[in-house]
Amino acid sequence: MMRSVRLRPLVIRSVLTVAALGLATATPAQAAALYFLRLEVKSSSEAVCYRFAQDTARSLGYANVRRGPLEVAGEKSGVYVSTTCVGRGSARVMAVVMATSDSFPAARQIATEFANRLGGMICIDTC
Repeated sequence: MMRSVRLRPLVIRSVLTVAALGLATATPAQAAALYFLRLEVKSSSEAVCYRFAQDTARSLGYANVRRGPLEVAGEKSGVYVSTTCVGRGSARVMAVVMATSDSFPAARQIATEFANRLGGMICIDTC
């Protein structure tokens, strides 16, 4: 019993020290605006959705387009855009387009342009 009483102040001090260090070393966010929207993609395959998103970014002139296991991302006009695709069984895939910028109108405009193009893509050959 005495050990737990003595350790409790030490544990509390340790937690407070770690929290203070975390706050002291945290970097502030660079963007002032986040805009996101969702849409159905004309496919039931996540892989096809990611291919559509990558093609959309390239066709709209995005810089630094990259594809990871959970997103396609790139930058246009100072707006960073990340798109992820969520499969829903045999239903159409849901895409979530997120844009961050110093300007909310810019984030909204770029994300909407991306989503409109992505939502209009169809697979002509095999997907």
